[in-house]
Order: sequence, then C-alpha cells, then structure tokens
Amino acid sequence: MRLRARSDASKRLAGEIQGLKDVLLNLVVLFGILGLSAIITAWFARTMYIRCLSCGTLNARRRTQCRACQKEL
Repeated sequence: MRLRARSDASKRLAGEIQGLKDVLLNLVVLFGILGLSAIITAWFARTMYIRCLSCGTLNARRRTQCRACQKEL
C-alpha cells in the first residue's frame, strides 16, 4: 500500500506541476498580447498625430495649425 500511495502522490505532484506550467504559459501569452498591443498603439499615435509644442494638444498630421491654440505646427 505504501508504494501505491507514493505513486498516487507522484501523479498528483506531476499534475500540479503541469497545472503550474499551464498557468505560467497563459500569463506569458497574456502579457505578450498586452505588450504588443501597447507597442502598436503607441506607434500608431506617433504616426498619425503631431503634438503641439506650445500647448501639448494632439493634432492630425495633415494640420498646419494647432486646433487648440492656432499656433503653427
């Protein structure tokens, strides 16, 4: 009976280790997706918008004057 109990314990431990690996993999995938989306969003904002140097308002790249303070971009 002792051998069977140890066998059950080792199977349970192996299952717990596999569960821990699954959780860690899920966390890596989650943070990878969040990080990649943050990088893409920041790139898109830098590409599509210009920040006014005097007031800090975001303006579309096609504008020549700031929409808030009317200064030249």
